[in-house]
Amino acid sequence: MKDWMKRAVAIAIAVIFVLSTIMVSFGAEMSDVSSHWSKAYVNEMVSKGIVTGYTDGTFKPEAPVSRLEAIVMISRLYSAAEIDSVYASSKATYEADFKKYGIPSWAQKSLVFTIQKGLVPSSILTNVMSGDKQLEAKRYEIPVYLGRALGFSDESKVYVLDFEDADKIPKSALPYIGYMADKKIVSGQTNYPSTSVLFNSYGIVKRGEMAKMLKLTADLMGKTSQPVVTPTDEAVISIKGTVYSVSQSNGSITLIVENSAGTKLTFKNTSSAVSVMLGSSIGKISDISSGREVELEVSGEKLYSVKIKETSSSLVGYFQKTYFKLESDGSNRAYVVIEVDDSDREYPVGSSIKVTLDGKASNVYSLSSDDKVSFKVVSGAVTEVEAFSKSGSATGYVKKIDSNGKYMIITDKKDEDKEYRFDIDSKADVERNGEDAEISDIRVGDDVTLSLKYAVITAIDAESVTKKVTGVLKEIIISGEPKITIQDKDKKLVTYQLSPEFEVEIDGKSAGLYDLRLNYELVLRLETDIVKTIEADDQVVISTITGEITSISTSDDTIKLTDSSTKKTVYVRYTSSTTLEDYDGDTLRESGFSEGDIISVIGKDNVGSFSADRIIKIK
Repeated sequence: MKDWMKRAVAIAIAVIFVLSTIMVSFGAEMSDVSSHWSKAYVNEMVSKGIVTGYTDGTFKPEAPVSRLEAIVMISRLYSAAEIDSVYASSKATYEADFKKYGIPSWAQKSLVFTIQKGLVPSSILTNVMSGDKQLEAKRYEIPVYLGRALGFSDESKVYVLDFEDADKIPKSALPYIGYMADKKIVSGQTNYPSTSVLFNSYGIVKRGEMAKMLKLTADLMGKTSQPVVTPTDEAVISIKGTVYSVSQSNGSITLIVENSAGTKLTFKNTSSAVSVMLGSSIGKISDISSGREVELEVSGEKLYSVKIKETSSSLVGYFQKTYFKLESDGSNRAYVVIEVDDSDREYPVGSSIKVTLDGKASNVYSLSSDDKVSFKVVSGAVTEVEAFSKSGSATGYVKKIDSNGKYMIITDKKDEDKEYRFDIDSKADVERNGEDAEISDIRVGDDVTLSLKYAVITAIDAESVTKKVTGVLKEIIISGEPKITIQDKDKKLVTYQLSPEFEVEIDGKSAGLYDLRLNYELVLRLETDIVKTIEADDQVVISTITGEITSISTSDDTIKLTDSSTKKTVYVRYTSSTTLEDYDGDTLRESGFSEGDIISVIGKDNVGSFSADRIIKIK
């Protein structure tokens, strides 16, 4: 047979197969339910694509339903657009578990959707397969899943059940079974000749029973939840376009969209029969507005679902007002008006909007007219607002000042981890300690009160902050701006600038900078980190270090060791007057020390080297 003939035959077979599948799914009456009690339920659910028959035209109403099959059927109560959206955004979370538990690919999308929707628990993934075999659904499980689909969640509600085996129903399922029994969706069973009505919690769910429960649930969902998309004689297709207009009247919606070719298409339906998705979230009819990009599910002129494309933009403007508008669905929604490019724009407020005002968490109701705002609009709604008051103030401690006086960073007085950055107006008024000053006079650590206009500093009132610090003198730096370095109580080296009018006292007597000696213990009195006075005790602070000798240079009288506490390298200087001894107090010579010895050194820490008065060999 020639290649083209083979291809033609293959295509013909494929077409026949597809057509036969469509008939099984959407219209053909199942051959084995004509006399079965579930006939009406089965045929309606098959026609809506919620359940399917087999390729031989049968439905097998008495066959058991597996948990996976039940979950797939339940998921079909929702629109394909919603299922696809949830699956696309969440599937990555479950891929490892699908592989681990051998979940077949045909059930994965429905599993993700029903778990994310809260209809079934995520733990069900461990209890749907046993090797290659699907586990059967139990009678107590299905009412729970369908009850959640109907929005029932009052697990504390008590129902009186007439089933003789009610005490055998799992407690967690009791309120759901009571609710579904009240709705006439579930019922008990009798085993002839007994007249006892049992619920049979752990029995199997038959396909005919499943069709009945799905049909009755779908009827209620059409009134209370997202509608079931009902195929008509015409195929359900997807159409993309831009909303030209949308209107509602007497419970019906009319939507006109413009496709890529510029053609305007009109679709209608009752509002309650149209599902709306806003990005990956469930939306409302009121979210549909002119200019929005949408994807529709339609059949002929019948509209079934609208998926609104999520868009995002960032804008800057001036806040005008907040108000509430009555939506077409009867709900009140907050709106904001923001002036952008000299024209007022109106935006709905997002359900989880984040607002900051002058750097602090706030809300849209705290904003004032003409506050400057940077805001984000996602799918037409404002989701983020960063606002700055037209006039405001801030207080804190100066952490940094730009060398060119362009900006300042301050820390919160109550939480030093919170920082705020403000630009400085070139004409800002500056005062320090009650006197006129320049930006260059402000010091890190100053206590400042800032006057702001749209987060730009227009005036600075600064006060120096006095404090006392203690430490051991380690270095004196002589320069145009003299400095000293001390070692604080945490063994950290800190350098401070000296004020031009600094004073020195040693043991309570006036002295000079050059009268200070390394390792003197000092008390420094500061004004905003500038040393005003130095108070010293003329007793040199003696230190002790212990460590392992790494090398000895007898020509330089130097021992190099690793400090056991800091793991840092220290150079120990010794002289002929340095006492050298072992742990028992016996005198040693230089030759008595070797690499690897553990020694303890008593002396003066000179930053970079250690002057030893006594060296003791410990090990």
